[in-house]
Amino acid sequence: LFMIYDFRSTLIFILLFLAPFFSLAEDLAKPQEQNTFDLDTMRSFDGSLIHEIHVSGIRYTKERAVRWLLSQHEGDRFSGDIWLKGIHKLYDTTVLYDIMTNIHAVGPNEIDIDLSVEDRWTLLPFGIAQAGGGSSSFGGGIWEANVLGYFAQMGAGYSMFNNVGSFDFNIFQEFFRDTDYMWGLDISSLGTPVDLQNNSGSGLGSFIWRRQQEQILIGRKFETKEASKIRFFAYLETFKDSVLQNNQAPEVTVYTSDQYRIRPTLIVG
Repeated sequence: LFMIYDFRSTLIFILLFLAPFFSLAEDLAKPQEQNTFDLDTMRSFDGSLIHEIHVSGIRYTKERAVRWLLSQHEGDRFSGDIWLKGIHKLYDTTVLYDIMTNIHAVGPNEIDIDLSVEDRWTLLPFGIAQAGGGSSSFGGGIWEANVLGYFAQMGAGYSMFNNVGSFDFNIFQEFFRDTDYMWGLDISSLGTPVDLQNNSGSGLGSFIWRRQQEQILIGRKFETKEASKIRFFAYLETFKDSVLQNNQAPEVTVYTSDQYRIRPTLIVG
């Protein structure tokens, strides 16, 4: 279990504490803009036909992915409240910032919208190394919060604990096209060395406990009138637990167990 928690906690540490520093120098080098929206001014254009939407400023994100989240598109009748809802979704990606909207009339009851957006670098490599008490652990991997510019989060890593290897690959997309649906995939193989003894203290052998897991996630977001968010997830999971005899080459499997389950989860907040 040491390997499992060490690997997962490293990913959490990177996400919470290290990610902001990758764009810190760039943010300090440019003038800071205040992210404000004059909703009353926007509402003065309510009902106008959206002629064109121009998106500028993005470097690593696909323009199509930004447009998917805007909630309004060319040919729609403009609504300031709906547009602001789309802006909030862009901020929720945690990839975009300094989002500015400029609306100007181009004809009778017709408008163009200029949307200025900044996006940050999101690819983070990481490494782990730990030793003590007769054990050693090392490994590394990458974390990407904007895969191919479509706001998908992906992590991949490999590690060794006392010469037993483990790997984990996962991808999750909360902002899937212009929908409220989410999806994810996790594939992992986690190994832990175990030395067994009988009641008298005599060694019974050296073994490896290994769990191979495949997990598919499908979820949906719901918004209430109080602006709180409800997320419902359904996990389809398969587990294969194995115990391998570690003192022979090649390793000999002495026990296996397969499990399948569907796990519903509801998150409110």
